[in-house]
Amino acid sequence: MLTVEGKWIWDSWYCRDDQGLWHAFFLQADRSLGNPELRHWNVTWGLATSPDLRKWTYRGTVFRPSKTPSFDDLTIWTGCVVRNDRNSWTPLLYRDITR
Repeated sequence: MLTVEGKWIWDSWYCRDDQGLWHAFFLQADRSLGNPELRHWNVTWGLATSPDLRKWTYRGTVFRPSKTPSFDDLTIWTGCVVRNDRNSWTPLLYRDITR
């Protein structure tokens, strides 16, 4: 089971690369917020990888709301990714809210 110490994780989506490695993208928020409802306004995307969907390695935060005024500067939510020409994953679509 995928867990990340000190974080709430939810709304995950999965991709498999050409080498058979699984990539789990998910919404995450720090448990230090205290109130679980606050996680929806403090979201980033996390990434973990697994060769077998059982043992996971957390890779950290890979996507977050914009730090400058933009359409996604308040929060981001679940989305999807596509493989780019550099053989890495790029956000394609995601739900966002502006300030």
